[in-house]
Amino acid sequence: MWYKHLHELTSDEWGEYRKVIKEALHGVIQESHNKGWPKAALTNVWDYFDHGFRESHGVSAVIINGEYLFLYAVGHSWWHTEPFLIEEFLLALKPGGSLAGCLSVIEDIAKAEGCGAVCIGTAAAPSNEVYARLLNRHGYKTLAYQLIKEVA
Repeated sequence: MWYKHLHELTSDEWGEYRKVIKEALHGVIQESHNKGWPKAALTNVWDYFDHGFRESHGVSAVIINGEYLFLYAVGHSWWHTEPFLIEEFLLALKPGGSLAGCLSVIEDIAKAEGCGAVCIGTAAAPSNEVYARLLNRHGYKTLAYQLIKEVA
């Protein structure tokens, strides 16, 4: 199991992943809007593929096992005494990838970043409940719901 930061990819590697990501994002954006996400949701997602932009926003991006794109940040909160790794975006790049292997690498990244916990959301999943049950089987617990209301 391995991961590689996007800024460490060769231009050929990035070119291949870029095509796959671009195709997959269309479906993810549609799913998020079907779930009621704000209309502006994911409209600036491509900005996060620029290393300088990610760095200025405290977000890291890695390819995991050649199967998943993972955007994450390290945060602090009132609810945990140690930093925690926040999943910002997890995208399957290949059908049939190993989610268990991916989660194992995510947990390794969290340890390497000095984190005491990993926080993964269900935002882009077609079904919050199905994805949450899958994560539960891998040791994750549902601690809260996150509710969003547009105020524009």
